[in-house]
Amino acid sequence: MKKTAMYLVLLILVLSLIACKKDTNDVEVLKDSGEYYFEPNVSIIEGKLITRMYYGPPNYGENPDTDAQQYPFILQLDNPIDVIATENDTQNSDVLGVTEIQVVPMGEEETQLLDSYIDSRVRIQGTLFKAIFGGHHTDVLIQVEEILD
Repeated sequence: MKKTAMYLVLLILVLSLIACKKDTNDVEVLKDSGEYYFEPNVSIIEGKLITRMYYGPPNYGENPDTDAQQYPFILQLDNPIDVIATENDTQNSDVLGVTEIQVVPMGEEETQLLDSYIDSRVRIQGTLFKAIFGGHHTDVLIQVEEILD
């Protein structure tokens, strides 16, 4: 009976430890290693926030007289980083030596806050993803979850 109770307690302890285990990729704060991971992992990146003009629709620069001018937020990093796709990632592939990341705010409030940081240093928490569309002007973008002080 004592042996069964001891095994039961041990089993509960092991299951509790497994349930409480935090995924170490939930937040990447690896400033020294320069290695980050694509979505769904959450990353914190830091650099100087700027805007730069890019031509947009309909022809993305082929017809500058009629193409829209877009001014996305761009985060200039102090040092190049590598953004790694996990083994199961079918949407992204590794991008090495990233020096600029387009910042994608998720609403008007974040856009206004980012406007106040132009030409300043900023830390941004969010998920990294690879460029897909014509409006994506850097190889890697970050969807903002939070702007940190």
